[in-house]
Amino acid sequence: MRNEKIAVYKVSAGGFVTRQKNGQKEVLLVEKSYGALKGKLAFPGGYINHHEDVESALKREVYEETAIEISSQELIGVRFLSESKESSIYFIFLARVKNINQEPRVSSESDSVKYYNLKNLNKKKNISSLVKYVLNNFQRGRSLYKTNFSPKEIKTVKNNYQFYLKK
Repeated sequence: MRNEKIAVYKVSAGGFVTRQKNGQKEVLLVEKSYGALKGKLAFPGGYINHHEDVESALKREVYEETAIEISSQELIGVRFLSESKESSIYFIFLARVKNINQEPRVSSESDSVKYYNLKNLNKKKNISSLVKYVLNNFQRGRSLYKTNFSPKEIKTVKNNYQFYLKK
């Protein structure tokens, strides 16, 4: 018998995956081929399997979606979504590619995957609102704080969505 007072969450992880190549800082993004983010540029990542730790899941999911091996650096954001249909927790890690010359490949979960120059990325029309928010607000060296961010792509009541980000 399930205790209705105990929350049940789907847990996933995404990677703010960067590389420095030819003097340019780039971030790896996937264009999702399904769901609320269909057609949007998003961080590579996905769900955590039973008995899997969050960083191992991040590395596995990024590899499955992009064929890129990464090393995670630090946790930079946590999002909680608590809805009657589905509740979830999403961890965002800063990560680095292990081989800066390796190019990504498309998986069945995305229409495209590639590196984008960080300087020009905000001009892209199809960037997800969460990725845009993280890119605009991320600075290393401070603690996580609760933001007022609410995504455009997910219909939710404001109090049911909390996002924490490094200041």
